[in-house]
Amino acid sequence: MNKIVIGYGTGRCGTKSLATFLTKQGYNVTHEGVALGWYQALTDTEATIRDFVSQKGVIGDVGFYWINYLDLILRKYPAKAINILRDDDEVIESFWSYKKPELQNLCNNTWKGYPFDSDVQTKEAIAFTIKRYRFLEASVVKMYPASIYRLKTDDLNNKAKLDSLLEWLDYDGFRILKPVHTNKREQILSKNANRRLDFPKRSRREN
Repeated sequence: MNKIVIGYGTGRCGTKSLATFLTKQGYNVTHEGVALGWYQALTDTEATIRDFVSQKGVIGDVGFYWINYLDLILRKYPAKAINILRDDDEVIESFWSYKKPELQNLCNNTWKGYPFDSDVQTKEAIAFTIKRYRFLEASVVKMYPASIYRLKTDDLNNKAKLDSLLEWLDYDGFRILKPVHTNKREQILSKNANRRLDFPKRSRREN
């Protein structure tokens, strides 16, 4: 039976970067490529997962929704899961800064409907949702501690940490350990800090 790698996290935490890293190693991994919704009742869970695991080779998918399906896939299939962890404040700021126009669309999309509260235009609503996700993360890792690898977002730029992850996955191929995560929030803060302020020149007549 195929080996399966699942990645999950709150979103805005490096899930896409994780999928990119695993793909570079030769894994057949997608980012939010499996048609699973946040609420299992809205998707044909058994059929969707059965189609997913029927693929050949070492396969995987990375997406926030897997938190609700880990019990099913870890119990029935030879799968390992990677939990991406980013600082809560950074996650909230990232959702607010980069996803705000799309938040309502995420809520209305029954395929990948993110569980934001109805008042998605406030940081408090986002924070509450992230807190709820953290509770689910803590619960599932207690159930399957040997099957879940917890990786900090910053570790996606740490060669030693990436190497340790591949060891845990029993990966025996050629390893490409180049940094894969770009913290856009840090880039913007750095850009603003280094921006030169051009003040209007004073006229010689001014005292």
